[in-house]
Amino acid sequence: MKKIIVAFALSFMLLSQIVAPAATYAEKTDTTSKCTSYEAVISFWGSDIYKGTSLNAEKEGKLEAFSEMSFIGKTKGDYVVGPSGYSNDWYYFNTFMGFRYVPAADVAEATCTKYAK
Repeated sequence: MKKIIVAFALSFMLLSQIVAPAATYAEKTDTTSKCTSYEAVISFWGSDIYKGTSLNAEKEGKLEAFSEMSFIGKTKGDYVVGPSGYSNDWYYFNTFMGFRYVPAADVAEATCTKYAK
């Protein structure tokens, strides 16, 4: 059992290296209060947020609170809507490794990484 756990941990570490951002980003992380546009939310620790394909789209693609998921896999033109109480605040994000336009002050407890222009 111990070997299986170790093998799983090593596999996860190797996989995380494969999908890690390339060298075109600045290694700078901030809490939500310091995040600005051109920064990418990579982990979300606040309320659930939802993904839609347009400003008027119904909520879909729920991203659970307290998850370590990132926006990897979302496509250009997607939007996310903020936590409850912020239903009119949509956030544009680009493809993986692209820019995200996130007024992160409205997204509670997010971890951001500032990408190079």
